[in-house]
Amino acid sequence: MIKIAGGVILILCAVLWGRERCAALRKRCEITAALGAFVRYTGERIGSFRDPLDVIFAAYSDKCLEECGFLPVLRESGALAAAKTLSASLTEKDARTFISFADRLGGGYEESQLALCTYTASSLEQSAAGQEQAMGEKLKLYRLLPVLAAASAVILLI
Repeated sequence: MIKIAGGVILILCAVLWGRERCAALRKRCEITAALGAFVRYTGERIGSFRDPLDVIFAAYSDKCLEECGFLPVLRESGALAAAKTLSASLTEKDARTFISFADRLGGGYEESQLALCTYTASSLEQSAAGQEQAMGEKLKLYRLLPVLAAASAVILLI
């Protein structure tokens, strides 16, 4: 009886771990896409209205970026501090790209700021699209492999 209960617990833990990894992948992809939209919005506001950054930051809203804590830090401490809060939630390449963007934002002529926004937005959007495409295969693996490993361990134990 104890072996069966242990086996059930082991399989349940494997299922929950797989679900957590799937949610983390989805969240990373969602944050990357939301940052791309934020950068594109920033570039549009700079190019069309020449708004100061604090006005742009105050006017922007996105549920995903609010929940992960990016927008509150952005409005309070600035772009670089906000970018550093998300570095663990992004891929290493995306984190470097976004931190570089945040570091250079507001430090140049309008043309250079627009080019920076365009480059960063397209880079983040391409990365989000690539993550979305690769996510389907990874989700299957994260759902299936832990359960199979746990089932194998249960068979060995019983």
